[in-house]
Amino acid sequence: MEDMEEQKVNEVNLKEDSNDNGIPDWAEFTATYLIAAVCISLAVAGYVRQDLDDPTIKWLLGFSVVLTGGRDAIKAFIKSKV
Repeated sequence: MEDMEEQKVNEVNLKEDSNDNGIPDWAEFTATYLIAAVCISLAVAGYVRQDLDDPTIKWLLGFSVVLTGGRDAIKAFIKSKV
């Protein structure tokens, strides 16, 4: 019984608008991770092809980490695993 209650506390409903900005959480989630995936892809491609300098690659990777680190879904996932 306690497991079910704990699961409901850690559950994230992406259809809601948790920060009341008028955009559903699923849309924020999708846009956030799409932008992060593009940044990571550009950084990897730039490193492999040696088109980008190191500060640019570090900035792209850092931006994707900061962008995804602020998501409510990630925070809830981490809380559920700790």
